[in-house]
Amino acid sequence: MITKIDLDDTARLVREASADVISFIGVFEHLQNLREILRGIKHNRKVRYFYFCVPLFSSCIFNEMAFPNVMPRQLAKGHTHLFTKKSIDHFFTEFGFEAISAWWFGTDIMDYYRSIFVSLHENTETEKMADIWLTNFHELVDDLQLVIDKNRESSQVHIFAKCSDND
Repeated sequence: MITKIDLDDTARLVREASADVISFIGVFEHLQNLREILRGIKHNRKVRYFYFCVPLFSSCIFNEMAFPNVMPRQLAKGHTHLFTKKSIDHFFTEFGFEAISAWWFGTDIMDYYRSIFVSLHENTETEKMADIWLTNFHELVDDLQLVIDKNRESSQVHIFAKCSDND
């Protein structure tokens, strides 16, 4: 069963959840009370695992700052958090979580690709170059993103974790 809830009800629902696994896809970066949610996961004995996807402080942040006229994804309004490997490790240690699997992948290169295209296209002096950019750069996108992902410097991470020491 899928239930839509208000962000304000998240902490209560986490504390009362009767599921073995709960997921937070695109949620943590919007919460004002993230520590309360993490504490709720830790103390709910029924929750054994959780899955989450969060945006990371990565190269795409610099891309967004360098192209202020292109709509941002990571620095978008409503994001209260961007995560780092260090911040994730910190809350895992503090709350007793254990990562079982992690998938580091993102859209850093697509964001770069899009930013260049939009910037070229919006400028009357360079708009004819936009299509050439699309054609020439398109074949490199996956290979370049893979380098970023392999080095765990991508724009997002998906983590499946165990609540190793529920209280």
